[in-house]
Amino acid sequence: MRDMAIMFSDPWQLRSYAQMDECIRTGADGVTLAFGKHVFDLFHDIPDHAANFHRAMTSFSGAAAAALLEVADFSRFRRLADCGGGHGLLLSRILEKFSSLHGVLFDLPEVVSGAPAAGHFRNSEDRVAFESGSFFERIPDGCDAYIMKHIVQDWDDESCRRILSLMRAQLVKTAPGMGRVWLCEMVAPEAGGPSPAIMLDIEMLVCTRGGKERTAAEFAQLFKSAGLRLVSIAPTHSPVCLIEASVA
Repeated sequence: MRDMAIMFSDPWQLRSYAQMDECIRTGADGVTLAFGKHVFDLFHDIPDHAANFHRAMTSFSGAAAAALLEVADFSRFRRLADCGGGHGLLLSRILEKFSSLHGVLFDLPEVVSGAPAAGHFRNSEDRVAFESGSFFERIPDGCDAYIMKHIVQDWDDESCRRILSLMRAQLVKTAPGMGRVWLCEMVAPEAGGPSPAIMLDIEMLVCTRGGKERTAAEFAQLFKSAGLRLVSIAPTHSPVCLIEASVA
């Protein structure tokens, strides 16, 4: 939790949360209100804090990866792309467990450039490729499975639909019957009440434009709108679930 605590105390977080009253009244995000730009654009201006963010995400991936791998079975897949995969901790753990699987780490150029030096793929470097780009414009081709951890929570439904539709288009070409999309996300309770997902939903309100935590029904509808079908939601001993979808 150390890196998460450092990130949450960085000035960009504190100044954004200072806008919470306006976020609640208008739905605008606190980062834009405080700095005039989206959080991922802001990171270009504050590289030290961006580095803190990526370390925090890696730390969180370390905690979530073990829980996800208890319920995940990627043994029947050939090539898995982790889109928005940061420095690759989650993908590296998956490749270590499933030794016949090949992986693609895909993220923005300034993020992926730091992945090799992070050293997560020491045991699987011959089975991983690094690609850079925006998942709103393209995603890696030649894959029969795609995974995203804590990505769709950052974006509104229309933005998520664009990403998922690109994945569907690739799966239709590569593996229409067997292909899968996996999301690693918290699932908000339908009836409300105390939940880590509800707490994280506040972070999404303040720090993203339209991002939110979704219920199972909302995930099903989001997949349907992108031509996909919700297959299952597997809980883990952590707050994160493994959510599976196929081509509809």
